[in-house]
Amino acid sequence: FTFREGETDKKINVEKKKNTSVVWPGLEYFSSKGQSPLKEEATKSLLATKNRDRVFMLLSEAQQLLKYNNKAEASEKYRAIVELDSCNDAVLYLVTILNQTGKANQVRPLLVNSVKLCPQKASFIKSLAEDFEKTYELSDAIQYFSKHLKLHPDSLPAVEALSKIYISLNRISDAEALWK
Repeated sequence: FTFREGETDKKINVEKKKNTSVVWPGLEYFSSKGQSPLKEEATKSLLATKNRDRVFMLLSEAQQLLKYNNKAEASEKYRAIVELDSCNDAVLYLVTILNQTGKANQVRPLLVNSVKLCPQKASFIKSLAEDFEKTYELSDAIQYFSKHLKLHPDSLPAVEALSKIYISLNRISDAEALWK
């Protein structure tokens, strides 16, 4: 990239990494000119790129482990992904593994934290609602299915699940309203 400063052209080296964002090795120039917000933003981008690469690697490893039914090690890889990127769908894979391996008591705290950190992630909200439904905590299930439906009003599985809960509580009019 080239930009003009007075009469002289200044060049900035740009390194392009495969499938990632642009990394700016020459950030010292900008910070010396009092443009540190750019440096901070680029540093965050670089960290995000490193995390993204690590997440991709961990996802690949977890998938390989699952091919050989090694759920214990795969769940550790998914946990590492969630630590790097709390809004990654690896949360849902981890929930599935925890439920399958008899560790359902670890699911609720994981989902509550994920919903808190990623309030617009409808799949996390729906998964938490389903967890409440499994344990017959129906008022919480209604609350989270309703939140999910606000984000995705056409989600047929959520409408179905919420309708069943309303019917089980003899709230037929609420169930009917969902289908209108």
